[in-house]
Amino acid sequence: MLKTGHTPLLGLLVPSMANPMYGYIAREVEAAAQRTHGYRLLIGSTYRDRDKEASFFDDLLAHGVRRVIVISSLSDERHFEDAAARAAWR
Repeated sequence: MLKTGHTPLLGLLVPSMANPMYGYIAREVEAAAQRTHGYRLLIGSTYRDRDKEASFFDDLLAHGVRRVIVISSLSDERHFEDAAARAAWR
């Protein structure tokens, strides 16, 4: 990690962990990530808020997370394109 700046973490952004469907998805993603790649999972609830999604995404990248799964119900997701472009420069 010190050499690459990357951590063995996978990010998952969901609209709300209060919805049992997203809890089930998180459990399955976490199990597969751990079993297959040895990754641990960081989860964020975005509450269908564009600013929260962008902020969580940036926070994950700032902590060395380089893989993020996003479940979003927003019709405009350009904020992720912008964040991914910023991440490519790191």
